Amino acid sequence: MKTIFKIHPILVKPVLFILFFWGLATVGTAQVLTLQNVNGTDNPVHGNNVGSIARTDTLFVKGTYTAENIVSVHLKLLTYQKSPYTLLLSHELVINQSADLTGILDTFLVVPADYMLGNNPDNSQFVQVRAAYTDNSIFANLYLTVTDLPAPHQTLVDFDEVYESASGTSLVSKINTALSAMEMGDTLLFNSVDYDFEGASFNVSKAVCISGKMPVTITSERMGAYEVGTVFKNLNSLKIQSGNVTVANIELSADESTGYVFTRVSHATDGGLYYSGISFKNVVFRNGQVQCFGGNGANVDFTNVSFINFTGGGYYLNRSESIDSAPFFSMKKCFFQPDFNAEGIFNVRAISLDAGNTEYPVVWNQNNSTIDSCLMDGTGLGISSKCSYVNVTNCHFKGYSLYVDMIHIEEFGHHFLIDGNTFEHITPARGINIDREIQQCHDITITNNKWIGQYGWIISSHSPYNLVFENNDFTEAWAKSTDDKTIDLTYDHGEEIQFAEYDLPTNNIQFRNNTGLDNGKHGVFAYKALDGDETIEIEYPSDKIQITTITEAPKSIVSNSLYYRIRNKLTGEYLHTVSGQSKLELSPETKTDSSDVWEFTFEYPYFYYLKNRGTKNYMEVYRSYTMGDYNNDTQEQLFVEQTDFFNEKAEKPRWYLRKYEIDGSTYYEILPGGNERKSRNVQVGQYMELEFAKIENKGQLDPEDDSLWELVPVGSTVGINDFEIGDLKVYPNPASSRLTVDFSAVKEPLKSLQVYSVGGKLMYSSALAGQEGLVTIDVAGFQKGLYFLSIESGNRILTDKILVN
Repeated sequence: MKTIFKIHPILVKPVLFILFFWGLATVGTAQVLTLQNVNGTDNPVHGNNVGSIARTDTLFVKGTYTAENIVSVHLKLLTYQKSPYTLLLSHELVINQSADLTGILDTFLVVPADYMLGNNPDNSQFVQVRAAYTDNSIFANLYLTVTDLPAPHQTLVDFDEVYESASGTSLVSKINTALSAMEMGDTLLFNSVDYDFEGASFNVSKAVCISGKMPVTITSERMGAYEVGTVFKNLNSLKIQSGNVTVANIELSADESTGYVFTRVSHATDGGLYYSGISFKNVVFRNGQVQCFGGNGANVDFTNVSFINFTGGGYYLNRSESIDSAPFFSMKKCFFQPDFNAEGIFNVRAISLDAGNTEYPVVWNQNNSTIDSCLMDGTGLGISSKCSYVNVTNCHFKGYSLYVDMIHIEEFGHHFLIDGNTFEHITPARGINIDREIQQCHDITITNNKWIGQYGWIISSHSPYNLVFENNDFTEAWAKSTDDKTIDLTYDHGEEIQFAEYDLPTNNIQFRNNTGLDNGKHGVFAYKALDGDETIEIEYPSDKIQITTITEAPKSIVSNSLYYRIRNKLTGEYLHTVSGQSKLELSPETKTDSSDVWEFTFEYPYFYYLKNRGTKNYMEVYRSYTMGDYNNDTQEQLFVEQTDFFNEKAEKPRWYLRKYEIDGSTYYEILPGGNERKSRNVQVGQYMELEFAKIENKGQLDPEDDSLWELVPVGSTVGINDFEIGDLKVYPNPASSRLTVDFSAVKEPLKSLQVYSVGGKLMYSSALAGQEGLVTIDVAGFQKGLYFLSIESGNRILTDKILVN
């Protein structure tokens, strides 16, 4: 192995260099660790100083590393005694889940509150980023200094006593005056029963505590707030714009003029910045649409918080940038209840983690954020739209409607723990909904939960994999209809499966040790399985199991060993890249620089990465049309593009091909792979753009000539040019029995000849080296239709059409 590494004189003890060189004795491909930003320092390298960080602050690290043969990635905060050189203290984050070892670093480590300070000249502190492989490891050590948080004043300021009563803008003015005079750690205490903001707003941009009247008795075991004696009423909005802010013992009541979002803990600056150390304790959010908005994420703790009368949601995250992970958040002993009387309320969520329908392909890592011991009364959790690593434990769900999911997961979501919860159906309701039938979700653990009452269904999904459903209790539960599929792993949520070339099986399902399912009160268990699959273990009454056997697993519907030109059916023009430009163009002529040649890489079960052979960049869109676009009739111009943004990322932009046979020829619609089929690629003028692909979000648009694309095979070579057609003779064409290819006039040595069907199937192949100049091909066994002839030389390929009749 060749390991790329530069030695820097950061550690001078000889023993350390001995260990270092021992780690380099490797063989194989090159391994590289590249840091893009550590603690706010751009592009640091081994031996650099990345400044200081305070106790309890968050150390952010971004970068890339070689993913091949990776075992784990370590982020360590280290303190050494300089002489004799001795490790004094270490605080470590280890990433060793295979799903996370993608080659992308986008993580963080919180400095412990009691970590050793770096003000001792006899010690050395640094952060180490280490990538450990099967046979060695590479690392970078970066100096930094751990500092103490400034000693909080912890001064208690009685607002009424100092600033007297006020309302509206006068009240806000006095709060701003009070905040400007406070120092970090101070508490601004509001002792009155209520404060009328009259539709005004205020912001907190300093690490302080805002508290209402202190409770006489602390009853923190309750789900939700308790003994809250102070109300901020008619408040338009509250923005938290600092880390280490606490809001406690207050009811925040939204004014009728409040917009979609009532309170915010989201960072206003782009670039993946987050606030940390925010806390809501014994707080009531009342009224409004979305009551608390976390944007791209915030390190925030909600304890004994009540979210009441919301119409849009309780706590929402919504990824708006191309970020891979969000800070850990905690929701403990909280209560959620929507406004049941609101018009048009549908499946409104207590908590929604939404990575969006943009085409950013990386599933958003929530870093094991936890929702624990909470009560969801008539509402549910959306713990994933393209999200991962969330724990839902010891919660109580009360369901009243078949229109509300207790837990909703969708779009490539993975690694969820659902453990120790109670799903109580006051009237028949929906249980766990794993949505999006071709965008498989996986690694979901559902254990030790209890179902109570008459349910609509327990779980509805389409072929998840790595699903564990164990030790759940159904002794007090029964199905609304025992004839329904109440454990349904076959449900088509979006009607897309009808367009798929292959049906989709589930695999690695462990459904066992669940009590109360053998009393005849439960519905049908339905799933799809690949013939001969031994990874599925189901313990359920045999007369209630419906198995759909699939004989062939999904596979690519185009040849992955070929390259293709992409030609529009309407214009006959070819899609190509332009140097220095992100937008994709179309032109009638083929190119000689491979800029119109595309490589298709299949991703199971139905997706493709499309890479341009000229630029080596991937086809992408910065976003696709979403449900909101349909509801708002938003039809902006969205270009299909190519940049080098995804070249170093493990997950690439996904595309989905919908195949059509028209007049004996094969065409494809090309659709973004993560947008629920709401948009498709069309030719508009000289560019490829997206357009709406659905009618009223219900029916699929019929294919049109500008949305149909022909994939013309050009063979598997790096340099792609065409011979002059006159150099080659193919006859007869059309052919019915024998086809002759005369290449005697071609002046350069030829390597091979292939014939492909329009679907990319290899029909004939022959080596041409040493042959005399004539090849006869027996096409009598070919089906009637169009085929492609491909002849390869050292660095060029001829492609031509032939017809068999």
